Amino acid sequence: MLLAVFAKAPEAGKVKTRLCPPLSPESAAVLYGAFLGDTLARLGAYARSRGIDLAVAHDGGEGFFRSRLPAGATLVPQRGAGLAERLVGFFEEGFGASPGPVVVVGSDSPTLPSDRLDGAFAALGAGRDAVICPDDGGGYCLIGLARPLPSLFEGVEMGTARVASQTRERAARAGVDLALLEPWYDVDTPRDLARLVSELQDPSVEAPATRAAFRSLARLPGPRMGEGPPALDMKGDWNLRARAAAQFFVASWASASEEEFAASGQRDFEHFFEGLESLLNPGAVVLDLGCGVGRMDAFVAPRVKRLIGLDVSEEMLARARARLRLLRNVSLLEGDGTTLAPVPEGSVDLVFSHIVFQHVPRRVFEGYLPEVRRVLRPGADFLFQVPEAVGGSPAEPPEEDTYTQRYFTEEQVRGRLETAHLEWVSCRRFRAGTEEFPIDHLRVHARR
Repeated sequence: MLLAVFAKAPEAGKVKTRLCPPLSPESAAVLYGAFLGDTLARLGAYARSRGIDLAVAHDGGEGFFRSRLPAGATLVPQRGAGLAERLVGFFEEGFGASPGPVVVVGSDSPTLPSDRLDGAFAALGAGRDAVICPDDGGGYCLIGLARPLPSLFEGVEMGTARVASQTRERAARAGVDLALLEPWYDVDTPRDLARLVSELQDPSVEAPATRAAFRSLARLPGPRMGEGPPALDMKGDWNLRARAAAQFFVASWASASEEEFAASGQRDFEHFFEGLESLLNPGAVVLDLGCGVGRMDAFVAPRVKRLIGLDVSEEMLARARARLRLLRNVSLLEGDGTTLAPVPEGSVDLVFSHIVFQHVPRRVFEGYLPEVRRVLRPGADFLFQVPEAVGGSPAEPPEEDTYTQRYFTEEQVRGRLETAHLEWVSCRRFRAGTEEFPIDHLRVHARR
């Protein structure tokens, strides 16, 4: 039996180009290199544990792959004009070198579960001719054969959303008994990237190289050589994220285009203020705490007297100024990440904060609450959202982590508000995130 991974060298501009934007070509190459690292480590361990031969079929970058080759694995170049031709050639050579089934996986699914590999070898061992694991984009992230079947690849439009369906059609036409595994996903688009970020919130998901890449791109917490324990630096962290991919880190699931990003701002605005639209009135002075690039403010500002956007990142604010430049009632202020110092006492009718407090350490969230009370007029309102801890939540991230989500119970939020002398008014529960990784949230309405 033979297990193989098909991979390219992680060269900027040649890999993960559909992730650009929101990522830069250089960032996309770093991330793809991490995908490779996790894939090779996982497949190496899998092959050793089951006594299966492992091959790495590379397209360029021989030195890169040789330095990362799992113990006992064979490095072979891909040969052929296109992916279909290269797969046909590899399967022919693979069956010549190893008896039994041959299974090939791609390098775009760094968290592909081992049960898909088990299922592939089991199907082929049970007499099926071929097996694929479809991906959510219409292709497949795994293909296995019991014998060479070049007809299975003839005329298949590789790299399109028709790959899996065309493969099924070729199999039916040739009388090939094709098994279908439960689908998984390749990380090809910004939406896929958002799904990966959500999946990595689960500490049981083993993808250390991919997590490390996100740390390097977005400065998630991690050891920094020679500096001792990492320190909290929200300003530096969010400036780096803004430069790397501002739209992705503001709204990862809606960052493929400016149009989709803007539409997500309107959807979130309408959902966030649902039932409380009266808080946005022509006489109101409103503060958006953690305004980012002004995604929701474009819809808040036209409804109020004055909108103040405050953010810790000057890079985010620069993008907000460009986005909101035609709105004359908008003021944008740079904060220090712990207080609302630029905002005068008792000057605001509404403070709102959307997808902000989940990213800051709890002590910072607790420190903001008396600051909110300070800037609110008596009887004025405070509206914010936090992820809800339902039936347990992932482990608390390190103090210096300014990205991984923190979860709260209603009781915890009530207690923090009471300590800050803010009155609890109401709470609305809702679910957000993705279908595969939903996240429960609390929208909390409080008042001074």
